[in-house]
Amino acid sequence: MSTYIVDTHALVWYFDEDKRLSKRAERILDETEVTLIIPTVVLAEVKYLFKKKRISISFDQVVEEVEEDTRCIVYPFDFACVEALDDRLNLHDGVIVATGVVYRDLVDSSTKIITRDKAIKESDIIETIW
Repeated sequence: MSTYIVDTHALVWYFDEDKRLSKRAERILDETEVTLIIPTVVLAEVKYLFKKKRISISFDQVVEEVEEDTRCIVYPFDFACVEALDDRLNLHDGVIVATGVVYRDLVDSSTKIITRDKAIKESDIIETIW
C-alpha cells in the first residue's frame, strides 16, 4: 500500500472534481489501496480559503469527506514536524513537507506528496507526484 500526503489544492480539486487536478493525481486519489495523509494545516487552509470565498467547497464538506474516507488520516502538526521544518519553504508549504518527511521517516519510506506546488517540487526534500 502506498502513502501520499495530500496538498490543499489537490484535496480541494479532487473533492470538487476540478479539471485542474492532474489525471495522475486523480488516479492515485481514486485508488482504494492507498493511505492519504491530510496535514492539519491543509484543513486550516481549506477553512481560510472558504471563508475568503476563494474555494466553493466548504470546510465542513471537506471534513465530512475526510472523516468518511477510511483511507484518510489527519496528521497533527506535532513537535516532530516542527523539527523537520525546512526554512527554504513558506510556513504552510513547510508544514506540509515536514509532515511528509516525518511520516516517510517514521511510518512508510515510500511516502510522497501530491502537489503541483512549484516551491515544494523544486525543494527536492521529498518526492512529489502530479
